[in-house]
Amino acid sequence: MGTYVAGGFNIRGFLKPYALCVFIHLFHFFDRNPWAMRILNGCFRLKPVWQWGHTVIVTGDRQARDALSRDDDFPLPELRASKFLTGPFVLGMTRTPQFELERAELKAVVRKDDADHVRALAAATSQNVIKGVERRGHLDVVTELSIRVGKALITQYFGVNEYDAGRRPELIDDLRRLGAMVASPDAQRPEFQSMAALAADRVSSHVHKMIEVAEEDVRRLHSLAPNQEPVTILQRLVHRRLYKHSGLSDDAVRRNIIGVLLPGTALVNRAFATSLVQLLKKKALRDAAIAAARATPVRYAELEACLLEALRFHPVFPVVPRHCPHATVLPRFRGEYPIRPGHDVFIAVGAAMFDPRGELFNGPENGYPSQPRLHNASHYLHFGGGIHTCLGPHIALAQMSAMLAELLKLPNVRVAQRIKYVDQRIKYDDDGISPKILRVVFTPVPVAAEEPALETAPAASSTTGTP
Repeated sequence: MGTYVAGGFNIRGFLKPYALCVFIHLFHFFDRNPWAMRILNGCFRLKPVWQWGHTVIVTGDRQARDALSRDDDFPLPELRASKFLTGPFVLGMTRTPQFELERAELKAVVRKDDADHVRALAAATSQNVIKGVERRGHLDVVTELSIRVGKALITQYFGVNEYDAGRRPELIDDLRRLGAMVASPDAQRPEFQSMAALAADRVSSHVHKMIEVAEEDVRRLHSLAPNQEPVTILQRLVHRRLYKHSGLSDDAVRRNIIGVLLPGTALVNRAFATSLVQLLKKKALRDAAIAAARATPVRYAELEACLLEALRFHPVFPVVPRHCPHATVLPRFRGEYPIRPGHDVFIAVGAAMFDPRGELFNGPENGYPSQPRLHNASHYLHFGGGIHTCLGPHIALAQMSAMLAELLKLPNVRVAQRIKYVDQRIKYDDDGISPKILRVVFTPVPVAAEEPALETAPAASSTTGTP
């Protein structure tokens, strides 16, 4: 898979499947043991830029931010687009007029002021889940909480209904497999590619039907209230195509709605599970998050800060791939690092966020990289940079903070000790990166004692004398 295979290393013949197997196992070892990844990153941070053959690894904070902001010098590799099996779900990876048009349309419909609406939806679903399990003392955070919240947002915020009732796999399962085609090295396995191809057909066909439904709904709404904008993302895209002359075709609407659904479901589920493990393990973050969750009103900004810091210890994407089409340079303390054309550039944001000279630690009170504490949200590199910066970090953080707030209201909540390695508490799905099970335990909430009914005295008889 071009996302992860290092350039300059050509695997040929019968060695390829064995090398792929070794690579996948190494990837999963480091991904599921973030302490090992931090040790590896510590070794790489001896230099901010490393070069072997046609491969460049960037580990310094200054160099990583510079590379992420220079989209023309370090674009995303086009090979990623070929991972989408039934037509690309996003329009290429390089800066073109059509790409910029469609990205501008997405930015117009995925807005920051949606965060409160998303948080309310996620909180309402989370409250129902927590209310149903608070007496039993345990909860599967993935299947019972995160996935249920994700399904609610798919229908009520993104505007795409589930498949027909009882149909398997579900829409959220297909979206997970498609997301893994770009994010997981397991996507190189032929059996996984076959599953993803079927998933792509199902999702594309389903979204085409949903676009037709959304168009009918938008026309009906426009006839009744011409100035009222639809609520869901899909309806907004259709509305802009019909009435704002946006230049979006039906195919562009399909590409873009699937493009926001993939990270809005699978990646948020992964981020919530991995950050929760880190947050509950680190006392400073756990105490701050519990205080914020139990405050009245809930301090969501602090919860989001705790989530961002927890994700620093187990990033969703510890390495961001880029490509260098022409000769350029990266800055160094004295001089520059020359980067030759045709090189594959891997920006190790997981390492950069532990750079003691980085922006996260540039103040006198910002501590050491190994010390968990709250930092300025803009200094994290979780959401990339440049024209490929994530469009919906405000949506993802609103969703995760709402789930976290309800979860931390439970007494003495902690991750269940099931697997011998400290960080391997998550059971993963068939794509290798998506959480399937993460159990937490807590002190069961006792049933509220019912107040005894007041006994009424028998009415006095109006008859005097002996009965």
